[in-house]
Amino acid sequence: MRKDITILSFILISLSLFSFVRAQNLPQLFYDKEETARKSFKNYEKTTSIKKVEIDFSILDPERTMPRRILANLPDKNLIIERKKVISEKENFSWFGTVKGNRFSNVIFTVKDEKMFGEINTGNELYSIEPKGKSHKIIKEDYTKMIPICGGALTPPSTYDSDEKKSFKANAADSGNRIDVLVLYTSAIKLKYKNKLKTLIKHYADIANQGYENSNIDLKLKIVAFKPFYDTEASELYNTSEALQYITQNKDVKLLRRKYKADLVCLVRQFKHRKNNSSCGTAWLMTTVDQSFSRLGYSVVEVKKRTRHGYYCDKRTFAHEIGHNLGCAHDRAHSSGQGAYEYSYGYKVPGKFSTIMSYGSHKITYFSTPLKKYKKYPIGKDIYEYKPAYNALTIEQTKGTVANFKKGRK
Repeated sequence: MRKDITILSFILISLSLFSFVRAQNLPQLFYDKEETARKSFKNYEKTTSIKKVEIDFSILDPERTMPRRILANLPDKNLIIERKKVISEKENFSWFGTVKGNRFSNVIFTVKDEKMFGEINTGNELYSIEPKGKSHKIIKEDYTKMIPICGGALTPPSTYDSDEKKSFKANAADSGNRIDVLVLYTSAIKLKYKNKLKTLIKHYADIANQGYENSNIDLKLKIVAFKPFYDTEASELYNTSEALQYITQNKDVKLLRRKYKADLVCLVRQFKHRKNNSSCGTAWLMTTVDQSFSRLGYSVVEVKKRTRHGYYCDKRTFAHEIGHNLGCAHDRAHSSGQGAYEYSYGYKVPGKFSTIMSYGSHKITYFSTPLKKYKKYPIGKDIYEYKPAYNALTIEQTKGTVANFKKGRK
């Protein structure tokens, strides 16, 4: 018996060494800086891991022959990541992949001018990559420090429905597989991120689009314009609900929306802690699927990578708030009412996972659907089940309406 255990131990050690050697032969994405990032983040708690790195962008460059597998040396471990696809645009490119051996993982890098915003999400662990001066830093996020993703969606006022329907055409033209978004930003967040802000928001859109793909939803978000909006009433001096109601009524915003033919509008701001209303966003919730909801196709998203205590806003906030515009409600425990349909709820298993529209930690980049499982748990409930939760189906059924908002107004 002892001999068998010894042989088994030898085999396991040999396999580990073989895997280690293979990993060492892979191209390496991150290279340690000599100085440690902790010196610049003295207020971080010991549970947060930070690593300052240089990035070898040549192995991600879509104009070169790219390796399929890459070694990512993170603050507390090394992972092998595998490329799935690369999408090139005029000013940037987006690299999508997974962690080897983890089919529920997502790796997303959004790059412009050798500045990257990235995420490696294993489900259990979440790593963020972002520019820091002339270098970059990798942060292992602490789920206990995640700020509530949403302050609660606003439901349409009772007076809007009958009056607004008169202002819309009934015909629809777009297929519904692309929704155009106008992104506005405040002076505070522009001052914080400067010329990197557009890449950051593109990264959020990449994450949203990955969520649709993961959930078998045939939909892409397209940022059609990125414009400053410096009105005081939309600034960080006001909470997200107040800012949302202001931009919904603002004539200048309506003109911009019409000019760029945007289906939806999202205002992006710098996060500000408030005693009575600290969350990372809000939006109007579509409860009736109709072109008249176009008047309320607005959301507010706040960005926070960290505070002096290490708190942060999750990168899925952008997808979450637009999800409200698409008729998706939170998980049942955190919803005051249903969204577009009786099954339009997010889903979570506490301590295991929470979908994009749910409250909770261990965020996975999926909308609730009974057709997918995570760690043997279904990540949603079918429409025929008790207390159904099927936001993926909700979006499939509402996307055609939302994608035609830009065509609906006279």
